[in-house]
Amino acid sequence: MKTKIYLTFFLSSLLASCSNLSTSTSWDKYGLKDEVKLFIETSYSVEKQSNQWVEQSILSKSQVLFNEQGIVLEQKTENLKMISELEGNQIKKVLGYLNDTQTVVSIIEEYSSKKMKYKTFSIDEGEFNFDSDSFLEIEELYGEYGVTKFVSRSYFNGKIFQEQIITYDYNDKGYLISESEERGGDVHLEMDIKYEYLEFDEKGNWLKRLHRG
Repeated sequence: MKTKIYLTFFLSSLLASCSNLSTSTSWDKYGLKDEVKLFIETSYSVEKQSNQWVEQSILSKSQVLFNEQGIVLEQKTENLKMISELEGNQIKKVLGYLNDTQTVVSIIEEYSSKKMKYKTFSIDEGEFNFDSDSFLEIEELYGEYGVTKFVSRSYFNGKIFQEQIITYDYNDKGYLISESEERGGDVHLEMDIKYEYLEFDEKGNWLKRLHRG
């Protein structure tokens, strides 16, 4: 199998006031070392030419908006937008929109500096059923530098029909260096991705990285 190599650029808009980050913030999940208001990530396919990586085509583009406490307010890709509803500084609900039409809602069941657990329900004609036995259950476990494990279980008629587990590893500076994915169920999948950082800003936020997998 041919190894895919991607080059990712990160642009940020910094908040005016800065303080020490806590592992309870979402900045850590994105490898950020300073208080960032807007995170924009663009991924390209690349080829190595004359010992330099040259961008070929844009693969994806996404952005994340944070509040002053480092909580994610909005995540957006080309067609998908996720908007957080807060109570104080805790996310209680996330609304998902596909092409500006609301399609899912996620209900947070547990949220702390060590773990977040939530269930995602599909919306049918603007309504969803909390008692539905078909949903997506997700757990994110956090360590010193960010997410260490992501577990997703898909339920249909009350039974698990697919499980996805992603494990994340960091170096001693807190940068993500690898992730491995295993997916069971009807389609079995195993995948490993390695990260290499090429450029940083003066605050330690990464600006350019390679990922292979």
